[in-house]
Amino acid sequence: MTVQETATKQRHHFVFLLLGEFTMTAFANAVEPLRIANRFSEKLVYSWEFVGESGETIICSNGAEMRLHGGLPDVKREDTIVICGGMNIRKWSTKTVLNWIRREQRKGITIAGVDTGSYTMALAGLLDGKRATIHWENRASFEEEF
Repeated sequence: MTVQETATKQRHHFVFLLLGEFTMTAFANAVEPLRIANRFSEKLVYSWEFVGESGETIICSNGAEMRLHGGLPDVKREDTIVICGGMNIRKWSTKTVLNWIRREQRKGITIAGVDTGSYTMALAGLLDGKRATIHWENRASFEEEF
């Protein structure tokens, strides 16, 4: 095994699913610690990519447009998916997104949600019988629905 292959195997990869109107603050609070850890480690400990249903661009809740690395990929079992939600989460939790999340979860992939990403996880059935958190503005409706 080469040094590069060893480094790749030791690196943990995150797939950030950016839903329409995702909250930039929550997203930044998830990805920036990974970047900082790489910087302090002086090596690539973490890697990441940004994906979405369109595979092209996504508009976040503050109106900024972000270029995606691609559409909904076939994720490796050792990777982690982070669902980044925000405003109008019901609208952005489409059948295509939910089916992708369920497919990836069946492979045993770790899936997390930030901001209202837990709503999408609950819709996909990933939180059945589990405790979860959600943005405080959505708490009452989340508890009522799930």
